[in-house]
Amino acid sequence: MSCIEQSPPLLTTDCTREVSIDWLQPTPSKAKQKKLFRQQIMSVSYDQNELLQNIIELHLPEGIQVDATYGYGQFYTAIPRPEYCFDIAPKKPEAVVADSRQLPLAAGTIRSIMFDPPFVVTNHKTSDEYVMGKKYGAYRTITQLREHYKASLDEFARVLRPYGMLVFKCQDFVHGRKNYFIHNEVLELAKEAGFKPVDLFILLAKNRFNGAVNFQNHARKFHSYFWVFKRSGKKDQD
Repeated sequence: MSCIEQSPPLLTTDCTREVSIDWLQPTPSKAKQKKLFRQQIMSVSYDQNELLQNIIELHLPEGIQVDATYGYGQFYTAIPRPEYCFDIAPKKPEAVVADSRQLPLAAGTIRSIMFDPPFVVTNHKTSDEYVMGKKYGAYRTITQLREHYKASLDEFARVLRPYGMLVFKCQDFVHGRKNYFIHNEVLELAKEAGFKPVDLFILLAKNRFNGAVNFQNHARKFHSYFWVFKRSGKKDQD
């Protein structure tokens, strides 16, 4: 084919070299560039409502059907409240008593679940973690946390439909002068339970509850994670 016969979007200066004509396109106005930027869904946010709305838009167009750890219902100021609201110790009248490890739901009937378990491990009544645990719940040991997470994931795999969605909020922490990268452990536990990771969002904090610090071994955690998992569609997971 001769150079003259070549068709857009490429021009040629000879028969062997092609030159892009992208530079011929007009540059978008600043207003249009800002609009395009705002339309991007980013993985990081300081705004929990924005982050949850983004998760809904990308992965849960029908909304969240079940919250297994409803708490004070703070997730649902900007997104619709779930059909089923469960908590082991309900704090709101719309929540029903239920353990995330044994939900009162039939197998394979649920399309989506939100799970926001405690992440604090403490046995010191004077610690900052103890104060947080009194309000949001806490574990006495790391083993207790891991066992609860694993058993809950197994239960979610039971009640979710094939390809059902799970949003799992978790946070890394320091305990006993040791870093625990819990979001990595959650990933491995979820895969063992038959889930596939499809997305990860990071919620940044502008401040944290913080008492006096005399000595610091590790960076203070100013972020938490929202894993988005999809349940396996394999029959052997039913």
